[in-house]
Amino acid sequence: MRIPANTWNTLIDVARHHRQGETDRRSRSGLPDSNQLIVLVRNKTAEAQPRFGILGIDEVVITPDDNLAEFKSAPAFDGIVPTSDHANNFVILQAPAGVDHFARALLIGVTALQIQVGSEAHATAGITVGETEYATSGAGPLRILWKQAGTGLKWAVVAMGAGGASSDITLMKITARAGTAPPWLYCAEEVAHDETSDLEPENWETVVGGLNLEWTLLNEQEIGESGIGVAPIPSDSIVGCRAGADGFHYCSRSNYRGTF
Repeated sequence: MRIPANTWNTLIDVARHHRQGETDRRSRSGLPDSNQLIVLVRNKTAEAQPRFGILGIDEVVITPDDNLAEFKSAPAFDGIVPTSDHANNFVILQAPAGVDHFARALLIGVTALQIQVGSEAHATAGITVGETEYATSGAGPLRILWKQAGTGLKWAVVAMGAGGASSDITLMKITARAGTAPPWLYCAEEVAHDETSDLEPENWETVVGGLNLEWTLLNEQEIGESGIGVAPIPSDSIVGCRAGADGFHYCSRSNYRGTF
């Protein structure tokens, strides 16, 4: 059997890091490993990444065609700069990783993390598209267990689940719409009420550093045959939305054409 040199080198790297991880787990005190799911990730971004950096999961490093036994025993992934496709498909590095270097990364469990906090009331967070060093508070699959007081870039402790959608609702103002028929795609920005007695659109203020959706918001009531009789949501409307497991966010608002 002939194995190409680059494949052989990759196998050696994965095996070495896998063995090192076993040694680390035996000698490390702290959270029990039964509560953690750690995977090996190769940094495929253009820059070295810090501990607690966030990487989107891309391809597996060793495919079944490369080496079936190694694929089964020690799966490893390439990690890239997060995009909207990685809303529920990412890891948090547990050690620094140079370019093309491997590091252990958390897939399920509890970890420290930096978060761009838009509101102290936020209880969840998600990836920041195009950013590896911090998450953004608001709708997302990360449950915030603790965070520093105030808004802005803060350290936090978060719980990562198995990639499910967040059930938390974020209030958003519709800013744009695209499409010629339902379901339309929307842009929206996170807002908070100005605490006056009125609930008009002008009484909602943009949350600085809050969630900003660019063509990733859908109205559930516009999807499918039942959406044929639905008119698009007007700009400046306030809606509550949640993060889906597919990279989109969803709101639910009846807006039928005509009158009943």
